[in-house]
Amino acid sequence: MNNNENNTDQIINDLCDWIEANGLNIKSNSKLKLIKSTKEEEGRCVKAVEDLGYDQVLVEMPNNFVVNYRFAFNVADIVHFFKWHSTQTQSHHRFNRLDAIYFFLMIQRLDKQANMNKFAESMPTSYDTPEYFDQCVLDSMPHISLRTTVTKRLDRFKRKYELIVNLLDQFCFSTHDDSMPMLMMRLLRDHISYDLYKWAFCSVNSRCFHLEESDVCSREEIELAESLFGKLASDEYHHHNYHIMETSNDPFDTYMRMKEREDEIKNNLCCLVPFLDFLYHSYRP
Repeated sequence: MNNNENNTDQIINDLCDWIEANGLNIKSNSKLKLIKSTKEEEGRCVKAVEDLGYDQVLVEMPNNFVVNYRFAFNVADIVHFFKWHSTQTQSHHRFNRLDAIYFFLMIQRLDKQANMNKFAESMPTSYDTPEYFDQCVLDSMPHISLRTTVTKRLDRFKRKYELIVNLLDQFCFSTHDDSMPMLMMRLLRDHISYDLYKWAFCSVNSRCFHLEESDVCSREEIELAESLFGKLASDEYHHHNYHIMETSNDPFDTYMRMKEREDEIKNNLCCLVPFLDFLYHSYRP
């Protein structure tokens, strides 16, 4: 590694110090180094400082750094919000495990004293996913089918954001006289924006890993997730796909709907891992 690439910045130092304060001295890893690269397309990233062999362990991260929906369950306000929403019979929307991570991440970004604020601050401030496309980019897409697909995706995304804003207003109003102050949810209600939600959504979906619930969650956490978001059992997945095949005469429609269900289950097993997410630093193979 060239010396001019071996740059760090305050955000990297803060993240490494935070990781060390939580029980892991990441700076002592002899194989990898977290840097701020001078190459624009790389940005902050992890680079190897020595030749790496086949099937070599690069770094081991304890479970307490695997950020999935169970971290949201440690914020009582978030759990109270999801329980409240599950009782709203007039709502046709059901939240999922991925939504729990969005809520957790937004609060960590807003609350400078939150335990994982340094992790949230270490993430990029913008992304090159469709959620960040401006109208000029959309208009320049060569194929109308692609443009239509992206536009529909953005419309769904905006409707989801508007729904969350509306639900936060309802929730904070309904708990106004509650003995529980709900400070975190009021903080989120007062400061949520389209840009903040977009950032949380893209941070999770562009930097995530996938782990089975049973690998990192307790039985109690899984049961709470099932009560709030539904089960992710494989037999439910197969039953759902058989139902799709029985009710659809269009092979392509059948495939797309089954793929969406498969992706839904996979996405609900998303997690974030500090430091490791910087391995995704370049689009080049």
